[in-house]
Amino acid sequence: MAGQSTRIRVSLVATPDAMVSPVSGLFETLAGAPAMAETAADRSTVCRFEPEIVGPSAGQMQGASGLPITVLRSVVEVDSTVVVFVPSMEMSPTGDWVPGRYPGIVRWIRKMHENGATICAACSGGMLMAETGLLDGHEATIHWASEVPFRARHPNVSLRMDEALVVSGDGDRIVCSGAATAWHDLAMYLIARYLGPEVPDEELIWQ
Repeated sequence: MAGQSTRIRVSLVATPDAMVSPVSGLFETLAGAPAMAETAADRSTVCRFEPEIVGPSAGQMQGASGLPITVLRSVVEVDSTVVVFVPSMEMSPTGDWVPGRYPGIVRWIRKMHENGATICAACSGGMLMAETGLLDGHEATIHWASEVPFRARHPNVSLRMDEALVVSGDGDRIVCSGAATAWHDLAMYLIARYLGPEVPDEELIWQ
């Protein structure tokens, strides 16, 4: 119906270990994507992303670099979403990750996937994503510095370190991007998947 648009909720997970740039960058890229749709006769009718930052609790926190980030809702308040995004996380000097710190988020991610959501992880965020067990038996990628501890802890995951973006799982609902700014590739994938090729990708990433 004219004048209506489809809202695609994207839940961006923030924790004190999260790098702020992929959270804020993906938020702004997805929020601004419909405005770039050159071929849409009526931009009010196109699909629109509805990004929201979620976390262990609502309120302001500091990300891994010390920059502030505002969590709009606790994950326990989110009953459904279309996409979950786990950003890059601060690792130890050896690229390792201490598991078990966010059991509530792990349970919530698993529940969202059971309800049909696509689960995405950028860079070292794959370490937290792997705690859900959703990567077992599937292909994935991760930051190169985390390859050795990841393989040791998750032997049932087939790592593709040669790929910047790996899509796997039933219904292509597991998406992983590799090191550093590979979340840009993930952003382009989500835009193409949900909004279509009419959005010119060269205008969507501001560097």
